[in-house]
This record gives sequence, structure tokens and C-alpha cells, in this order.
Amino acid sequence: KKEKKQKETAMQSTETAMQSTETAMQSTETAMQSTETAMQSTETAMLSNSKKFSYTVARTLKRQDYNLTWKIIEKGYNKSAPGEEYEISYVTIQQAASFLNGRILKTPCFKSERILDRRDFNIYLKKELYQITDSIKARGVIYSLLHLSEEQKNNGVVTISSGSLAFTICHCAHHNGIPVTVVMPSTTAKEKIELCRGYLLARVLVRGNNLLEAHRAALAIAMREDLFYLDGNDHPNMIIGQATLGIEIVQQQSEIDVVLLPTTIKNCGLTTAIAIAIKGCNSKITVIEVQGTSFDLFQEVKEQTDSPKELNIPTKEYIACPLRNMPYCVIDRFISVTSESIHSASIHLHKSECYYDCYGAIALAAILSGQLDDLQGKR
Repeated sequence: KKEKKQKETAMQSTETAMQSTETAMQSTETAMQSTETAMQSTETAMLSNSKKFSYTVARTLKRQDYNLTWKIIEKGYNKSAPGEEYEISYVTIQQAASFLNGRILKTPCFKSERILDRRDFNIYLKKELYQITDSIKARGVIYSLLHLSEEQKNNGVVTISSGSLAFTICHCAHHNGIPVTVVMPSTTAKEKIELCRGYLLARVLVRGNNLLEAHRAALAIAMREDLFYLDGNDHPNMIIGQATLGIEIVQQQSEIDVVLLPTTIKNCGLTTAIAIAIKGCNSKITVIEVQGTSFDLFQEVKEQTDSPKELNIPTKEYIACPLRNMPYCVIDRFISVTSESIHSASIHLHKSECYYDCYGAIALAAILSGQLDDLQGKR
């Protein structure tokens, strides 16, 4: 009887402990919900006090066949007025090319005599690694910064990056007297962080364990300090500025047959805009997008940005420059290449040309994979 009573007492104690644990878990969950509500209230309060904060991105909705549609998403209070909405077209890219003339470098584009010299391929290399700050980003950054209002320039710019954009925007903002804040995730190499901190007008902050967390931190800073949030991949002016590369390629090699546009981003707005520029110069040129299948680090950021409920920010969405029933496809073919093939192509490129170019390796991987054997004899 004593043993039975002891067992019953033990079971009751265990049940009581489980109930206490469950109550504690419910209390913790309630506390977490309260914290989340408080954070949302703080974000809403920050936004209500920020009448100048805004950030804008462009998305391609349709870019196959003979149709092309852009969606522009403007967030915050400082939105474009009617009749002054963003436009991504061949005309705006032409205007950007004229604007950037003398402000950026015209990078070389010449035939390689060593890459695949035993196969019937005529390969031309557009060496954008010789651009200011060694990156195509300079085209978009300079174009974007110089199209800010004077008030936006004085207040400053904030962006996120763990790569070439960070150094490029610190460099270009410094030379144009614009204060800039770069938020970098903790996974960023220390050398890159210190390199950016070397610029007087640059404030470099390490926040979050990934780009999504850095993005959220950057938005909070932008709202609190009335800064212009520049999306380094998808802001319309970043896309337009970088798309001038397409016009430059055709000007340098007018007899080219095919252009390969490498990317690591799904539904890439930049390659789409470069293709618009190329086709605007010569619609007979075949444009092929080559996408690496590795994980797109910005995909989570893009998905959150696409949400109209992001941080309770008022949103304006509109369709920009819809192109329907065009006489040609903007992008003629889409090809995917694996990480392994990109690595092999990178080694091949270095042996042939004595330099590393991760994006050039993506394009070369498409040729080495045999997916483009039908282009033998083409330029």
C-alpha cells in the first residue's frame, strides 16, 4: 500500500510539474507575442515620425515570348508623383548612358584568343572588372546617387551588402560628398568591412547573421534617420544604370551574334534591362540568360520586399512600361548551370586569361557544358 501511495504521489507530482511547464510555456509564448506586438508598434511609430523615408524596387512580371512587364513597388511616404513614376525602357537606358558618359569607364570588350581555341567558338570578353571599383555596380550606384534630391543627398543613403556593392557605394558616395550607411551581416569577411570603414563619409554597421536580418536592421535605421534606402539589386535606377552595359557592348562589337548574360538571381531584373538595351541597339542579336543554380542570397530579402505587409509600410504598386506583341523576344533563351560546372569554368578562365571572374565563369560554364554547341561559328 505504501508503494502504491508513493507511486500515486509521484505521478501527481509529475502531472503538476507538467502543468507548471505548460503554464510556463504559455507565459513565454504570451511574452513573445507581446514583444512582437511591441516591436511592430515601435516600427509603426518610427514610420509615423518618418515622412521622408522610402525605398523602391522593380520586378519583372513577364519577360518571355513577346511580352515584357515591370512592376514597381514604392514603399514609405516619399513616393513618386503622378507622371513622374519610374520607367525602365530602352529610352531611359540611352539617357542613362549619356548621363554616365565621362563619369564611368568604358571597359574593354575584345576577342579571346585562348579560351576554347581548339573549338569553333569566337568568344568576346566584356571586362567589367576594369570598371571603377572593379564592378558593374559602379554604373548603377553613380546613376542612383546623382539622381537623388538635394535633401536625400544631405540626409544620406543606407544599403545592405556583403560584397562588391558595399565598397562601391562607399567609394562613390565619398567622392560625391554623400553620407552613406552600409549594413553588413556578421558573415562578411573582416577585410571587406575594414576596407569600407576606410572612407570618411561611410558608416559601416555589422548587424544580423544573414542578409535578411541585415535588411531589417537597415530598414529600421532608414526609418529612424530619414535615410534613402537603396536596394543594390532591384532599385529602378540601379537597374537602369547597370543596363548601360548592353549599349556599350553593341557599340564596341557591332557585329556580335550572341550575348550571354550571367546571373545568380532568379527572375533577374538586371539581365532583363541589359537585354532591352542590346535589343534596342540591334534586335537581331540573340540574348541568352545563364543562371547559376546555387542559392540566391537575396531571395529571402526579395520575398519580404514583395510583401505589402512588410513592416506595416504604406505601399504603392504600378505597372511600368508594359511591352506587348513585340517583334522580338527580349531574352531568347534561358540556361542553368551547376555550381560544379561554374567552378571548373572559373579554373579554365583563370588558366586562359589569368584572372578570376565569377560571373564570367557562369557564362563560360554554359559553353563548356555543351548546351550552346549550336553557337559554334558565331560571334
